[in-house]
Amino acid sequence: MATLRNISWTGTSQVVRQGIQFVLGIVLARLLMPADFGLLGLVIVFTGFAGMFSDFGMSSAVIYRQDASAAELDFAFWLNVGVGLLLTSLCITLAPLVGSFYGDSRVIPLMRAIALTFTIGSLGILPSSLLQKVFRFRALAFVEISSATAGGTIALIMALLGFGVWSLVAQGLAGALVSAFLKWMIVRWRPGFRFRWRDGAALWRFGANLMGFNVVNYWCRNGDNLLVGKFCGAAELGYYSRAYSLMLLPVSQVHAVLSAVMFPTLATMQHSKEEFRRTYLLACQAIAVIAFPIMFGLMIEADDLIHVLWGPRWAGVVPIIRVLAIAGLGNAVGTTVGWIYAATGRTDLMFRWVLISAPVILASFVAGLPWGAYGVAVAYVIVLYVVLWYPMWVIPSRLIDLPFGTSMRNLARPFFAAFLMAACMFVVRLILAPTGIGAALRLVSLSAVASGVYIATTLQMKILAIHRLRIEIVSAWQSIIEN
Repeated sequence: MATLRNISWTGTSQVVRQGIQFVLGIVLARLLMPADFGLLGLVIVFTGFAGMFSDFGMSSAVIYRQDASAAELDFAFWLNVGVGLLLTSLCITLAPLVGSFYGDSRVIPLMRAIALTFTIGSLGILPSSLLQKVFRFRALAFVEISSATAGGTIALIMALLGFGVWSLVAQGLAGALVSAFLKWMIVRWRPGFRFRWRDGAALWRFGANLMGFNVVNYWCRNGDNLLVGKFCGAAELGYYSRAYSLMLLPVSQVHAVLSAVMFPTLATMQHSKEEFRRTYLLACQAIAVIAFPIMFGLMIEADDLIHVLWGPRWAGVVPIIRVLAIAGLGNAVGTTVGWIYAATGRTDLMFRWVLISAPVILASFVAGLPWGAYGVAVAYVIVLYVVLWYPMWVIPSRLIDLPFGTSMRNLARPFFAAFLMAACMFVVRLILAPTGIGAALRLVSLSAVASGVYIATTLQMKILAIHRLRIEIVSAWQSIIEN
């Protein structure tokens, strides 16, 4: 019950926050040019990488260690602050080199401004972990919604005033500042003025491997942006990054809702494999039930959705997002294996895996580059399912004695239900084609058909996640209202 209550609060936060971001994204897409988003994407490739070092894995290490001492918490906090200051200084100093790399001096002031988020954000890393550790997700929901609202408001005002890409930069800075401030207003813990390496030895061993994974995985996951931006230009990167963002939005938000709750929950089950497996499989299936129909829906209705949301000038996004949606099916559930590594304390094994998988993924990006952003997306899909799919599941699953076949059977029913929904959408689309109805009406019609077919199919198939969540979420919301 407590887990469902925490998921409900986290889910509410994500729905509201991403609703704000989604609506804002539509408005900004009409106020700004594709090159504005592409220009920011050029900078984020590097600042995002720097962000991988910002917490040194300390936030997850503090959650994993159920009995972290006051000295360990002080170590984690001051390490985060020191790294934040260092990253800000480095990005400000190295901005001209990044500008030279792209041959575009506009990225220099942008990178220097975005660099401030490292110092601001470092102040809120440990307070956020402490709130997660004691399951204060209602407080975190308030923080996230408030910071998203503040950042979105600033971005909209600046975009309307004609500040272009700077409105996107201001959005991130304002959101980070409000988030850090509110976390310190809520959390009761205050750091002591001590920093000793021996106090943080256990945290460091856990966090260093996790940080290593995050660093390598970042370049693996952003190598496509770097290559497309370098060899195809900012406009092409604008199409690619927006396609990737739209595909990733529902998947990442569903995963974020469960991850914030499931990691600390699974960490308490690290000594009970049976309980761990049962909870993990239910969470995976819950993600699949939500993510699979969204990905199949994007494959069928990408053109109408883009036309309605962003307008005809974004038509170049359509073929890319259809391919990326295929990858989204696997990534939606595949990323959950990180919970197994972290909650069992085997971040060392997690790091070793990414050292093997990253070169394979980067090679796929290079192989697809001659065909532009679309070719990069196709090559990635092929490598994901043909080369990486089996070992990606098998290696971490052995830590909890979970057979590969069990994991796949757990996902089979949600996949079949979503596939049947997509088939019905495709048939209805063919029927509507001769009528000449507009994109908006066709999108609404197919969405209604999809919803009806999918809900009926999932209920008929009695998918476990639906059955359990349908009963428990109602009770969880009642408890939330009562409290």
